[in-house]
Amino acid sequence: MTAEHSLQVDAIVLVKTGSIPKTSSGKIQRYACRTEFLTNSLDVVGNWSQKSLAKANFRCL
Repeated sequence: MTAEHSLQVDAIVLVKTGSIPKTSSGKIQRYACRTEFLTNSLDVVGNWSQKSLAKANFRCL
């Protein structure tokens, strides 16, 4: 799938169900998600990283 969409995967993080910040209408709060990811405050169940998180530039989709 990554080759099909020309994406480079730097990290994969699995988080606890229901722990992603959302708006009152149920949409993912992308900025809050990114902030929690970069500050290591997500409720992580498992993860994989290709390179150091400190050196990477991540964006929540």
